[in-house]
Amino acid sequence: MKTIVSPSDCAVAIGVPLTRERFVQRFDAAEEGSFIFEYLQSGRAPERDAHAAWNRWSDTAGQMERALKQVERKGVTVRRDASLQDLLALIERFEVVTVVSHWRSAIFRRADLPDPQAVDIALADPGHALHRAVMASTNAPPRGDDRLAVLNRALFADTRDVPLARPHQAPPGRLSELQSRWHERRLQLEACGPGLFRGGASIEFAEGLQTVETIVAGIPKSYDRLLDLTVCTCVLLATRIKQQAPACHVACNEQLTYPLPRMLMYRYVVDWLSKHPGAFEDAVFKVRARIQSEVDHERNKAIAGPLFGQRTLR
Repeated sequence: MKTIVSPSDCAVAIGVPLTRERFVQRFDAAEEGSFIFEYLQSGRAPERDAHAAWNRWSDTAGQMERALKQVERKGVTVRRDASLQDLLALIERFEVVTVVSHWRSAIFRRADLPDPQAVDIALADPGHALHRAVMASTNAPPRGDDRLAVLNRALFADTRDVPLARPHQAPPGRLSELQSRWHERRLQLEACGPGLFRGGASIEFAEGLQTVETIVAGIPKSYDRLLDLTVCTCVLLATRIKQQAPACHVACNEQLTYPLPRMLMYRYVVDWLSKHPGAFEDAVFKVRARIQSEVDHERNKAIAGPLFGQRTLR
């Protein structure tokens, strides 16, 4: 049976920074795989100055903040700069908890190797379990100076498992399949070299990235409410949480997500629930259907526009 909820039964945990001060702190941390690092400190147009980077993000942050204030006025509890402990406290109190944050995949980064030389020694030693695991996965001895390339080749054991050039065009299920395979293979490699690695598939919180295994370990086995993950490609985490707490419900997203559109949609869902208390998931479907109807209407107007004034087709 679906639980009937109103906005006061809902909470939202925000894992990305929305203030200049918090943004600068996370920028200076320069944590590989984090939201700021992935989208502002690396890539084609990296920002080296925290305040310049904030200027690129501040408009979106401001719009998200305005949406959060609107849902707060409706009765939703909001945790900005939410820590993992904040999330775990919220799921104990509220029927529906929404997490708005950033996903980091299991792909190895430089920061994941606290002692790179120790990794090199293990990879070069035919008797070491890590050497054997990499060789079994890649069908080749782990040679080469680029230790990250060696380790990631083991994650991409099948040529079909390499990162997609156009993830937004991936067929249904493909991104989730990749995330799960990388995660499973990484755990196998880590088991071969205890202490050699840190990080992995994670979600970002105020204190930094927290791995899937760490998050799941904090979920009570008795948890039986709804967790709404507004996070990119989070089917892997949703599956692991469901395994930990079979009675719970987890709403997840297989594709890439963008924080502002999802935050605005959340605002519409809360508006709906304030007028029509009901199942949270039903409200989400109704809002999406309404938005899609409006999009289709505008698209049809754009297509039909050039035909106005022309002879009717028969």
